[in-house]
Amino acid sequence: MKNKLADNVKAIFRSVTAENKIKRSKKMNRSLPQAQKNVKRIRFVVWAIIGCICLTGALGFARAQNALHKSKEAQAAVKEMKENPNQGQSDYSSPKLIRFGNEVVKAYVPISQNGDDRTKQMAELGKHYAEDVPVPEFGDFQGRRDLRGYELFNTVNEADKAILQYHVSYTNVAMGEQPKPEENKEENKDEENKEDKPQPAAEQKTDKEALLNIPVKAVKNGYIVIESPYFSAIPDLTGKKVAAVANPYSDEKLIDINKSDKIQKWLTESFFPKYANETKSEMMYMMDEPQALNGVQEFLGIESIKVYPSKTKNEYIAKVEASFKEKELDIRQKENFTIVLQDSDNKFFVKKLTHTLGGK
Repeated sequence: MKNKLADNVKAIFRSVTAENKIKRSKKMNRSLPQAQKNVKRIRFVVWAIIGCICLTGALGFARAQNALHKSKEAQAAVKEMKENPNQGQSDYSSPKLIRFGNEVVKAYVPISQNGDDRTKQMAELGKHYAEDVPVPEFGDFQGRRDLRGYELFNTVNEADKAILQYHVSYTNVAMGEQPKPEENKEENKDEENKEDKPQPAAEQKTDKEALLNIPVKAVKNGYIVIESPYFSAIPDLTGKKVAAVANPYSDEKLIDINKSDKIQKWLTESFFPKYANETKSEMMYMMDEPQALNGVQEFLGIESIKVYPSKTKNEYIAKVEASFKEKELDIRQKENFTIVLQDSDNKFFVKKLTHTLGGK
């Protein structure tokens, strides 16, 4: 009994001490809750979006201003082009340069026989010259220089100027003394004491042709002659002899003679007579790209023809030499053709026509 009581006391004591013993506090979790982390992320994303919007707006505004500026420039350029249609052209390729050159030629080449007129001419020429470029000085010669004709021969473009080369034809007229006629003594007996009447001077004309070279510089609102013009010989434009255009099919096999004869007959009796006499619109049913002489010349015949097979089925290539003449006069000429023909049951159609023996 005593032992049972002692065991109960011990059990009660252990339970009391167990309830009163100091419990250790749990370690606090210092990490932020997941919700707070999400808020920070959302704030960052929002501010990033706001920054992008601001940057995009600024860039868009800058581009809009740039586009507006370019639009105004384009409108101004269009207006300038309408008011000055030649503004886009180079100063040294503008028709205005040729007009200036023409004025210089007409002021430079002809020289009057009258001294006062020469003075006026040099004053007019000086208007086209730069300040330090001297105008020509004429001696006290008896005669004149007449301008017969001129045309622009060439333009030599250099770094800061152009040299206009004009083919000019002119006549030098020298004035010589007119020989006195033989006197008739019987008729002039009563006039022995009279003064001899002055006889008109004889004109000695010499025709010449040359290149007149005019150094010109483009300046504001026009052009100016920056060095004295000078003459030079007209160059020979004929080049060295070279081989004529050749038939590139000359070494290739010709088509069957029967087919060739049919093509030649069609060209002789149908195509070329119509080509010579009809208009382009009337040739549409015979040609892919219509051509016609419209009665300018008359077809005489085919001088030679060679027909070759094409790489395309039912097509042939004809190398033709044909002769034509003027309708009013017996002036004849020969012309070369390359004709690509399409055959449809011996009905031919011209796919292509060129005025040469060359080419494929």
